[in-house]
Amino acid sequence: MFNIYINDIRYSVGADCFLMSQGKANAIYCNVCHSKCLVERNVEGIKVKYASGTGLETMHDKFFCPNSENNWHKKALGLYLESQKTDSKRISMLIRKDLDEILTLI
Repeated sequence: MFNIYINDIRYSVGADCFLMSQGKANAIYCNVCHSKCLVERNVEGIKVKYASGTGLETMHDKFFCPNSENNWHKKALGLYLESQKTDSKRISMLIRKDLDEILTLI
């Protein structure tokens, strides 16, 4: 996953932000908090970067979580990303329990 900024808010692509081909999705839900994402359609910009540092400019739809600027979401995002990095199923389950605890408090 990599980070992008939209209106000075940091998003993690694949977690709380998604770049999709135009018209391929009607709705997408945040992988962190399961909220319905906001969408900007027909956005022009770099969607894919190659190892050479050049990018392919293309039109796409940008979906992003409306909660990403909240502190509880930032903490939840950290836990979500950590649960994705570990190879241990047990550790991932423990992290997910902490994540679920945050989400029940909102």
